[in-house]
Amino acid sequence: MNSSLDSHFESVIRTYILAKDKNKPELMKNAFSSHAILEIKNKTANIDFPATTIGITDITDTLVVNFNQSFENVYTYCLLDSIQATQTDLSCDWLVVMREKANQNIRIGCGRYNWEINNPSKLLANKLIITIEQMVLLPATNLTSITKWQSNLDYPFTESTNILEGIPNFQALDTIKEYMYKPLG
Repeated sequence: MNSSLDSHFESVIRTYILAKDKNKPELMKNAFSSHAILEIKNKTANIDFPATTIGITDITDTLVVNFNQSFENVYTYCLLDSIQATQTDLSCDWLVVMREKANQNIRIGCGRYNWEINNPSKLLANKLIITIEQMVLLPATNLTSITKWQSNLDYPFTESTNILEGIPNFQALDTIKEYMYKPLG
């Protein structure tokens, strides 16, 4: 396995993040095959998703349409220094920062993506496993600190060291920091 981001994976991941974060469901067909499978391994009670979703229409509803009904100002970061890849599989850590539409509270989560592209010439994912390790809730009063920190992050691809350098010193974020410091493996 190598730790570089191949262009076919970069295209799929960038398109997926743009579709999800910016509420552009029409882009999902450029990231997933029509019969793709989405599995979500949710290890936190602070957010809810179906465990398995099959097909591009249902995946789009889950990850874009329904998601964006509850959240806004979504920024998802793929951590380049966590990438493990073969020609058909790629896994990487991710971090997401977003606001709840209902009350403007902040959610910061992290976990791992496991992408599968069986036919790299088609540049579409056949399967995505999203593991949600942590989802931290912060009050809207922390928005200025979070926004300042985020403004220094490259989007959507960055390094975990960049995330850790300026992360606000809120006790609630300790679990996120611990996840970012974990050794790969």
